[in-house]
Amino acid sequence: MNLRFFSVLRPSSYRRLPLVALACCIAAGCGPADEPEIHVLRGGTMGTQYSVQLVATNPDAGLAADIGARLERIETLMSTYRDDSIVSRFNASPRTEWFTVPKALCDVVAEAIEISHQSGGAFDITLSPLVDLWGFGPGGGGGQPPSEDRIDALLDATGYDKLDTDCSVPAVRKADASLRIDLSAIAKGRGVDDVAELLDARGITDYLIEIGGEVRARGQKPAGERWRIAVEAPLYEERRIVTSFALDNSAVATSGDYRNFFESDGRYYSHLLDPRTGAPVEHGTAAVTVVADTATRADALATALLIMGKADGYALAERENIAALFVERIDGDIVAEPTSRFSDLSSP
Repeated sequence: MNLRFFSVLRPSSYRRLPLVALACCIAAGCGPADEPEIHVLRGGTMGTQYSVQLVATNPDAGLAADIGARLERIETLMSTYRDDSIVSRFNASPRTEWFTVPKALCDVVAEAIEISHQSGGAFDITLSPLVDLWGFGPGGGGGQPPSEDRIDALLDATGYDKLDTDCSVPAVRKADASLRIDLSAIAKGRGVDDVAELLDARGITDYLIEIGGEVRARGQKPAGERWRIAVEAPLYEERRIVTSFALDNSAVATSGDYRNFFESDGRYYSHLLDPRTGAPVEHGTAAVTVVADTATRADALATALLIMGKADGYALAERENIAALFVERIDGDIVAEPTSRFSDLSSP
């Protein structure tokens, strides 16, 4: 589950709102027509909401519809909640031959496999059967932990090493016909990047995009300030800010354990499954924030590092020069430790 980010400029823009796309001036009174202002486009996608803040004098009236179409395309490619999506058709295929897919989907699968290798298997998009077993998939049904025998049986049917891509075709292939993939830990990031590509193509140079907690920013606000992001502490009932930092020409994502879970016999079971055990993570790391060049990469890396936990994940992040913030619960308190590169970003 992705934690919520707040724009220091307008935190209220991330509240639960009706799923409609609209543009509005959010300045304190709309200024002269030739003055650039921040306009907001909102809507629903991928089971969550999106918000696009852009600086313009008079945004294209058709931009909201174009953004919606881009995000709808992501769902038709990657949603496991839609039987007609390309991913669902690939998952249902009983064949192990190359399966032709749009290049956008192939690129996402290829990046997921790369991060699987980089993280030593902590990130794995083939966990779909285990996600369903624990009750965190499209069918729901969580509430009781499954038996170790059932977990072990499904672990044999997973593994990113059973998945191949050839994006020159483009196509994907599974070595085992029963293999299924779940892109929920990377698809929203790709959606953010797709919207950014659209805005770039329209010549819009100042914007902040957010989809379900994944954020990408470029340029600055009308007064010349950079977009500033605040990270929420992973608390169940209280809302507290851990840190804030400026973001420009980069993306940020957070993965956390405190919004999607179930409780059984006094224990909390997070939706974050360790691909190496088939069970929810049990270490003390509650959340990881990652800043990267793309939201796709930030999205996947945040999940991978959280599953690895502070001890192993921090070492990997330092070795690979990843800007990451690890947040732990220690003796009832929230403790955050940034990597060297993240510290540089969050410096005043």
